Amino acid sequence: MNCFLQFLFCAVLVDALTGCASMQSADEKKLEAESQAAWKVANDINAKPQEQISAARKLMNDFPTHPDGYYVMMHLIEYYQNQPEVADSRVLAKEMADGSGPEEFKLWAKGFLTRPKMGQRVSMQFTAVDGREVDISKMKGRVVLIDFWATDCPGCVAAMPQLKALYDKYHSRGLEIVGVDGDDNKTTLLRFINEKQIPWPQYFAGKAEPADKNKFFQQFGIDGIPHVLFVDKNNRLNGEDVGMVDYEGNVTNLLARP
Repeated sequence: MNCFLQFLFCAVLVDALTGCASMQSADEKKLEAESQAAWKVANDINAKPQEQISAARKLMNDFPTHPDGYYVMMHLIEYYQNQPEVADSRVLAKEMADGSGPEEFKLWAKGFLTRPKMGQRVSMQFTAVDGREVDISKMKGRVVLIDFWATDCPGCVAAMPQLKALYDKYHSRGLEIVGVDGDDNKTTLLRFINEKQIPWPQYFAGKAEPADKNKFFQQFGIDGIPHVLFVDKNNRLNGEDVGMVDYEGNVTNLLARP
């Protein structure tokens, strides 16, 4: 190749690479702009539901492998789940579950669709990490707090002293706590349980079921931790808490009921 052709080839190559970089930069800017716009409208209490949903769908369609659009849609699904007359969360969740998006979001949507509604009976049965057999249906007559957590979740660890104090105070009065752990290392979990002297049973599947595939995370549509569910004395789902708002208030209220 003579010098002129060699120079021309290099110039074309550099131009092509520069063009790709510019395209990538443009795509990133478009993603950032659409993502900001979608979140803005999703959090706008004056926005119309269809406007919020359309913004999430556009972000999902324009960037089908990027998580931002799916997170916006998840936010809307959760927000409207108790307002079916405004927007049908189950239709949106089914759309996500049947779509071609990332698998973890499809699994979350399937979990949302199978999540028990308030007042429905809760079913959970497993062999705990310490060998105890757990069956919530056999806990009828007692209040059950189900704690979805992991040792690498700061909020979960921060909530543990409150849960332990709750257990120590109310277990003899009819409270049971069941843990559903999202860790992938059994040694880490057992060390934590022993160090913190946690007495209640823990579901653990480890690497066989990472947190986004954990069967109970899926069954109850858990998309973030800590997440606590309250089950009344009749095995019916009665409430949930995702921010350590008032564990004791919920427990004492349910214990006082027949």
